[in-house]
Amino acid sequence: MAEETDDYGHKAPVDLLMAADMVEKGFNPIGYKKKSRKPPLSLAELDEEKEPKEIYKQVPTLITNQFIAEQVWDRHGSPQFAIRYFKNEEIQYVNNLFLGEYDKSGKAVIYEPVDDAALRLGQVIVPQSADPTTFADVFKEGVDLALDLYDCETTKLPEFKLMVAIGQASWFLDRFSPDKRFQIAGMGKFAPIIPFRGPSGSGKNRALSAIRINSYRPYYDQSTRKIPSIFRPMDTWRGSLFLDEADFQKGDESSEATRYLNTRSYGTPISRQNPNNVKESQVFANFGLTVVTQRRVWDDDATENRSLPFSCERSQKDLATTELQEWIERAMTLQNHLLWLRLRYWPKIVINNAARVKGVKDHRLTAAVLPLLALEPFAPDMVSDLKDVLLKLEKKRREARAMSKDGIIINYLWDKIEDDLVGVWENIHYVGTQKISEKDGEKIVPLQIKEFEEHFSMGGKETRRTIHSLQLVRDGLTLPKTSVRLGSGKYRPIFFSPEKLEVRLRDFVIDYEDNEVGKHIQKTTYFTSLDDYFTDDTGTHGTHGTLKQYVSLSKSDNRRGSEAPSANTNGPETPHTGGASVPSVPSVPDKFLFACSCGRMDGISGPNDKAWAGHKALKWPEGTIHELKPMEKTTEFDAFWGGTQP
Repeated sequence: MAEETDDYGHKAPVDLLMAADMVEKGFNPIGYKKKSRKPPLSLAELDEEKEPKEIYKQVPTLITNQFIAEQVWDRHGSPQFAIRYFKNEEIQYVNNLFLGEYDKSGKAVIYEPVDDAALRLGQVIVPQSADPTTFADVFKEGVDLALDLYDCETTKLPEFKLMVAIGQASWFLDRFSPDKRFQIAGMGKFAPIIPFRGPSGSGKNRALSAIRINSYRPYYDQSTRKIPSIFRPMDTWRGSLFLDEADFQKGDESSEATRYLNTRSYGTPISRQNPNNVKESQVFANFGLTVVTQRRVWDDDATENRSLPFSCERSQKDLATTELQEWIERAMTLQNHLLWLRLRYWPKIVINNAARVKGVKDHRLTAAVLPLLALEPFAPDMVSDLKDVLLKLEKKRREARAMSKDGIIINYLWDKIEDDLVGVWENIHYVGTQKISEKDGEKIVPLQIKEFEEHFSMGGKETRRTIHSLQLVRDGLTLPKTSVRLGSGKYRPIFFSPEKLEVRLRDFVIDYEDNEVGKHIQKTTYFTSLDDYFTDDTGTHGTHGTLKQYVSLSKSDNRRGSEAPSANTNGPETPHTGGASVPSVPSVPDKFLFACSCGRMDGISGPNDKAWAGHKALKWPEGTIHELKPMEKTTEFDAFWGGTQP
């Protein structure tokens, strides 16, 4: 061996015979191709030769009004585009695409598929080709493979199939906003978060993998708090995100992680300042299905509200230690079939943002399956058990929310209300903690914040801020800024409006039934005895009395249509019936009037076919409740009626 120097001054050990042979073939001894001698170029010619005449942009998807193109890769050479023009059914494969675009300097813009380490190392999955199939076949294929990967309990099988269906529907999430002219950040679209939860060894990771192979361009990563390491590659790949071990602890970085996931559900881009140029703002696309594994629920209530949780259990079968090569090969075939369906049906899929599933009240739960509902005409089997599964999920979501800070507070308040510990101060309801007897009668002692500190180790200021954020009191009510006197003591009550509390109870109390709060508040309503009877100058009989406590029925405040009659003396009017029926109250004595209110006089009725309040005649059936007119902090009332004195 001898050490030689090439024409460029590089040194390398080269076998002399081999070197001579290489030189004879036109190569120098270290393998560089010898350049032929050319006349020297001018500086202008050199600059022109160095300057490229086109620029290349890497994208995984291109959609125009003429075609849809998706990236594919055969795991050997360079990635390509599978392109289908909408006017025909043929799918072609090309290395790059030129759309006739030029940048500001006049260079042609050439689009080519993304080719990076994430692709080469399998962190992101793209199909190898587009292979024909049907929606029915691909759903069966996806479910069968998912059940090979994850051994699902029989009782949870419908829920697990729904997760598979949501994964397959993610191939059409961009149909929420197919026209870029009407794309507005955070509006008009929704993609759920699917958390697979359970202890160590419960199969969470396998369940995640089962949905991963069914989903659109899945990008996989281990748990990370460094959000730029997620949103930057997701801006490039724009597919589904799969995170293992997503149990974020409290802290600034974890808060940023949950904020990222929250905004991702609604397609809100991430904005950051360029660290190298603070005057430049960078924006990263951020929308798609998110699937994670966890041991516990999210600390953030907003993230939990965007989630469709699935509880994993350890299998009792002897399963393969790790995923089989056969499964991975089937997964690639499945991806090829799903790509064909996307290319073939993309223009035909229409997502109806107003669609509802009968009986399901949770709007985010319904939004999570809107793309799936759009596939129903092509694959009815995918939504065959949808209503029953969603109702179960609705209850599970309540169970998870019940364990949050908001849920703990609401459930504790409900426990007190169920014990009929409801009081009234200045016509506003408050939650009590016990009943005591005083000289002027029984009194409800208001629940105090310190009870939450004693029972749940919650800080006082933090608890009060949380209660305030729950918005339990309707707008327009004036609440005391400090403590109030009730009987012989001073307190800071937790006030609420029944119709506002009703909404929170539906969200956080697992087995809550509609309008239960109204039933418990009715029990706190009674009247003092009537003071006297009288006859006015017109000969109309009447009475004067004092209302001891008010009651509010949640349905009476859910009104639509015409407004309540105003207080005037223009004679009989048709009573306001509102937009919801109001139950009768048979417990009211026949000859006494009944009023219900939450800071206002919502209704009054009597045993006769006519009743007056403020000299206004209204015809009501006996025992019913109707809205009449506002009353401000009034405990005394006058009632008039025609005919015989009761």
